[in-house]
Order: sequence, then C-alpha cells, then structure tokens
Amino acid sequence: MDIKIGVAHHREFYQYRDDVFFPIQVGRAICDTALGMIGDDEGDSISVKNKYYCELTATYWLWKNCRSADYIGLCHYRRYFSKKEHGLYFFVKKIKHFILRDRFESGAFFAESKSVSSKVGIDTRLKGFSVYLKKDIDKGKFDIYALRPVKMLNENLHTHFSKPAGSFPIELLLEIVKESKPEYHESLVDILGGRSLHYANMVIMSRFRFDLYCEFLFDVLSEHEARIVSSGWCLNPSLEGCYSRLPGYLGELLTSCFITHQAKNGVNVEFLPSYFLTDEV
Repeated sequence: MDIKIGVAHHREFYQYRDDVFFPIQVGRAICDTALGMIGDDEGDSISVKNKYYCELTATYWLWKNCRSADYIGLCHYRRYFSKKEHGLYFFVKKIKHFILRDRFESGAFFAESKSVSSKVGIDTRLKGFSVYLKKDIDKGKFDIYALRPVKMLNENLHTHFSKPAGSFPIELLLEIVKESKPEYHESLVDILGGRSLHYANMVIMSRFRFDLYCEFLFDVLSEHEARIVSSGWCLNPSLEGCYSRLPGYLGELLTSCFITHQAKNGVNVEFLPSYFLTDEV
C-alpha cells in the first residue's frame, strides 16, 4: 500500500521525512528561495496562485502528480495528524474552554491539538503515526481521515467566514455549489449554519475519494475565481488584497462540506486530533 502525505512548507523549518511523509514547498513558482525539497511548481501545478490558494496549491500538486499512491494526504509544516491518544488531555482542555466561552472574543474556537516542542518528540510521534496509519489502512475500515472539527464558540461559520471580505464571496460559493454540484448544497448550507469546521484543509483519503474531493474543490474554486472577476468585486485576484488567502479559507468550507457529504452517504471517516509544533524543532 503506497501512502503519500505531503507536508506544505513556505519557509525554513524542521523537515520531517519517512516513507509516508515528505515536504513540499508551496508557492515555489513565485518565491526566490528554494527550501531543499520538491516544489509545487513541478509538473502540473497552480503554484503561481499560492498567495490566495494557500496550502491548496500543494493539494492540487498531490492530486495531479502523485498518481501511483493508494492514499494521499496533506499536512502543514507545523501541524500534523495524531493518533487517538490524548483523551484526558483534550477532555480537560475542552471543559476549560467551554466554561470560559463567554470571555472569548468572537471568532475564538476550540481545536483538539496538542503542542509539541522538541525534535525527538515530533519524530517519535510521526514515526508512530506512520505505522499506525499503515496498519489502519490495511484493515480497510476508512476511506477518509480528517481532523476532528474545531468548534466555534460564539458564532456560526457563515458569520465567521464573512469577516475577511464580507458576505458576497460566501453567497457566491453557495450559488456555485447549488448550480454545479447540487448534491453538496445541503451539506454546505448545514456547515455554514453550524459551528464545526474541519479546518486547515488537512485530509488523508483513498485515491478514489481524493480524486472526487479535488474535482469538487477545484471546480468550485475555479468557477468562484472567474465569477469574482466577472462581477467586478475583484478584477485581479493575484494582486488585490481583498482576495488574498480567500480561496484557501473557502477551501476549508468546501473540505468540511465534502467530508460531511461523504459521511452522510455512508463513507467511513476517521476523525483524528493533531500535533502543533510550537518552535524551531
């Protein structure tokens, strides 16, 4: 079983490698610095769009250029998937957050993520996760692995995602999905009206599901970009600040929508916590 998880890097940082994880430099086509790893500008790519597509340029690269892999995934250079092993840690953390929820500013959220600050610590954990994932995939139980959702404390996702650039991009997203991917529309409406988000665009999927996911994701985002321009809201997405990082954020909504839709339709999904690297390990 060939499993490939690309780890998106955009600056100098610790690089973890094994037969599952490998680093990939995002935005390589528009960067003067090479980080000593494969770039998302090699082969079929959208690397030039990294300023607004964020880590999704790595997702696109994985989709188009890792065709032999049986399972494909994406992590971030500071955020990785974790095995289910921190029940008490997260239980105490969750209770603390929700007791204090009224003190949080709008937009605060709870995420099941544990900080790791040592090279030895992350190496050991990631080697263990690679072994765990291989064994779990061999059992054939799950087609999709995703992060456990973050929980917004004081607002729904429609309100939260309207903050960077107003509600028009969100309404346009809904319109496009309803027109071109109607089977996903109900799930997107549910996601936007709720408070749970599978954030960071981090997933691991079987080849079949990953192809479905990327076709859905990039078809919608491509159409969204085209309509944003034709509407006059943003005439040059690569230069105008109003569009900066917006498709990356919208991708989180579409990723959550896809996962929710697949789960509703009987696809087995495993939800995992994550590790966050706090310093230059």
